[in-house]
Amino acid sequence: MTGNLNRIKNKSYHVIAGSALLLAIISVAFFIVLNLSLVLIKMQTKSVDGINAKHIMVDYQHLLLYLQNPLTGDLKFRYLPMSHAGSNHFNDVRKLFVINNLVMVVTVPLSVWLLRQEKRNQQLWKLLVPLQTGVFVFPVLAVTLGLNFESAFIKFHELIFNNNDWQFNPTTDPIINVLTESIFFQLAVIVVLLIEVMMYLSYRITKRQVFKT
Repeated sequence: MTGNLNRIKNKSYHVIAGSALLLAIISVAFFIVLNLSLVLIKMQTKSVDGINAKHIMVDYQHLLLYLQNPLTGDLKFRYLPMSHAGSNHFNDVRKLFVINNLVMVVTVPLSVWLLRQEKRNQQLWKLLVPLQTGVFVFPVLAVTLGLNFESAFIKFHELIFNNNDWQFNPTTDPIINVLTESIFFQLAVIVVLLIEVMMYLSYRITKRQVFKT
């Protein structure tokens, strides 16, 4: 009986360690890409409805700060007009990024601690197969979704949001002319690449540590 309990305990521990690492990788990737989007958009943004690129970037920087700060009030742009529905959508998006950043803050140190415990107990080898599987499976899934990005993008919004505020009208919310589908596709590609790189590095580092012991 005790042996069965120990096996269940050890298996649960490995699942928690692997899950924490996966969540850490995904949340870090989204955190990086959200802030990196500033560079990408600055490179591609031109004037919108008579508002020059410099002023648009001022508003976009304000948007980035808003999306990561749960303590600010309603979002208000300085130069770009915005509807009530647009403001509501960005508030919904902010909730997602705040959750993502909280997950990152918790899982990054947690996964480091759990992996150290696994190394101390000489159990790191049990993470090799899940990591290796992720290295190969995740890109296949990403490519599958990418081949029909527009449909996947729409379905994602329909599943995540319980309203239609994400369906921006370019007349009332010209920010949508900055945050184009092309931009979202490029950001999605960068997210996938970051996750894949971090997953591969985690696999290589784990494998190296296993064969050191």
